[in-house]
Amino acid sequence: MNNMSNIMISIAGAFLCIAYLILLVIRIRDFEYNPETQESRKQELEKLMQDQETLRNSLCNGAMQLWGDQSQLKLEEANQLQ
Repeated sequence: MNNMSNIMISIAGAFLCIAYLILLVIRIRDFEYNPETQESRKQELEKLMQDQETLRNSLCNGAMQLWGDQSQLKLEEANQLQ
């Protein structure tokens, strides 16, 4: 009986594999290449990259300005001590 159970489990596993492959083939067959969607996603990615660059530049400029302001204050303090 144990041997029969193993055979049934193997058959059930084989059926599951076949069902999965059939579903995979259906999904591949139903895939449609849509150039409009691809172009839209490309434009969205370019916009995100531009936004990222703008934000990075803004943060760098702000940090440099803050660092420059602090350096200027330290220089003024040093001049007042002399």
